[in-house]
Amino acid sequence: IILGRYPNGPPLKTVTDRGYAVAIVYAGDLVPDDRHAAAPALARLYGPSTAPGGALAAWAWLYSELGQVLTREPGLANTPVVAWGHSRSGKAALLAGAIYPDIAGVIAHQSGRGGAALTRGSVGERLDQIIAEYGFWFTPRYATYAGREAAIPVDQHQLLALIAPRPVLLGAGNR
Repeated sequence: IILGRYPNGPPLKTVTDRGYAVAIVYAGDLVPDDRHAAAPALARLYGPSTAPGGALAAWAWLYSELGQVLTREPGLANTPVVAWGHSRSGKAALLAGAIYPDIAGVIAHQSGRGGAALTRGSVGERLDQIIAEYGFWFTPRYATYAGREAAIPVDQHQLLALIAPRPVLLGAGNR
C-alpha cells in the first residue's frame, strides 16, 4: 500500500464505468525486464550493434504500436490513446508521449529517475544506482553521466515539454 491504491494499474472498474476502454500490454514480451534476457531481444530489434535506445525505447514504441492497432478496431477509430505506466512503464509512457504524436496523453505514476525526476536532481535513486541495476533500460550514453549529472545536456523537464500540448499527469505521492 506504500505506493498508493493503484500502483500497478488504473482503477479499471471506475475507468470502464465511465465509458473508457483499457488495453494492457506486457512489454516484457517484447524486451524482457532482465539485463541478461534483454540483450538478445534488443539485438533482434536494433541489430547486433549496441542497442541505441535500450528497453525503454522499445517499450515506448510498443505503446505507439498498440495505439495504432486499437484505433483500427471498429468503434475505436479516432479515439485518443493515453499511455499509462508505473515506474519503468511510466518512464516508457513518458518517452512514448514525447516521441510518438499519436499518443494523445500520458499518465506516469512514480516514474522516478529516467522518467519525470530530474537527472540533475538529488531526490530519489542516483543515476549510478539505476544504471548499475537497470542500465539496459537506457541508451548507453545515459550511463556516461553517472557521477557527473550536472553535465547532462538535457534533463527530464525537457522530455515532459516534448509531450506538450498534450496532457500529462504525473503521480508521485503515496496516497
